[in-house]
Amino acid sequence: MKGSKLVSNVLTDSKVSFIAKEKIVVLTWEDEILWIVGIRSSRHGKVTSLTNRLLKITYKI
Repeated sequence: MKGSKLVSNVLTDSKVSFIAKEKIVVLTWEDEILWIVGIRSSRHGKVTSLTNRLLKITYKI
């Protein structure tokens, strides 16, 4: 399924509190959201059979 959703809606749907929303980290690449840390990753950041470079990022919460 393809589509898009506002980050604010993803956070609301994930029951993130108003105060916690200010501390959410979002990883982007060329205007695309790849990862809302601790919440959800985007299909744009998925590793596939066509992937030729990989960057591993670890974020400790």
